[in-house]
Amino acid sequence: MADTILLIDDDPAFGEELAAFLEDHGFTCECVVRPDKVLAMMAELQPILLLIDQRLGAISGTDVLRAVRGVSDVPCVILTGINDPVDRILGLELGADDYIHKTAMPREILARIRAVLRRTRTFATAAAPAAREQAAWDLRVAEHELYRPDGSPCRLTFAEFTLLRALVEARGEPLSRDILTEAVFDRPYRPGDRAIDSLIVRLRRRLEPDPEQPIVIKSARQQGYLFTGFAPAPSPEPTILPPPVPHKTEHISTT
Repeated sequence: MADTILLIDDDPAFGEELAAFLEDHGFTCECVVRPDKVLAMMAELQPILLLIDQRLGAISGTDVLRAVRGVSDVPCVILTGINDPVDRILGLELGADDYIHKTAMPREILARIRAVLRRTRTFATAAAPAAREQAAWDLRVAEHELYRPDGSPCRLTFAEFTLLRALVEARGEPLSRDILTEAVFDRPYRPGDRAIDSLIVRLRRRLEPDPEQPIVIKSARQQGYLFTGFAPAPSPEPTILPPPVPHKTEHISTT
């Protein structure tokens, strides 16, 4: 099921209606009522995107997102029935790719799903990275991968990677929240929207030697953020050899 969307919602009527609409537009949509079954369904169906209702009873959509992000970078879109900026910011910090209000028309939900998939589909089908030998940060756009100077992968969500790519491409030039919101979420920036700021905090935790004193992604007063360049690779620690063990000469008596 290459185009399966997994919808996690405890409202069967809403789930069936939205699933039918998405299936009319070329997707296979599987509905999950019990959030504790999500990881098992993901392993079975290998969905290309998750739609997660924020209110699922005892287990919230944020709880589901946290569990999913522990095992997968699959695109996740949160469906919310309330206008709570705290919920939205927390979800984006945990790796949500977008937020959609449940009162939105099905066509808007479809458009937002397609927008997220446009940002991720190329990366999801990219070939596995080849072995590398280097001592600098390596951003591979076609593969949606970032590698540290020691060669280890730096795991980023799709939203984080899209934001980093926009900043890198404009290196040295500040980008406003308006521009970054359009680049990452395909929607206009709204006053008070902290989604980009939350993503910046997460990127700094991954890229900065000291996130409290950023040198890679700097704030530009009243302008936004700018990328100055990846931090230089740390100098290797000197190898400290133990002192040589004195050689003991054995004296063999001949008497």
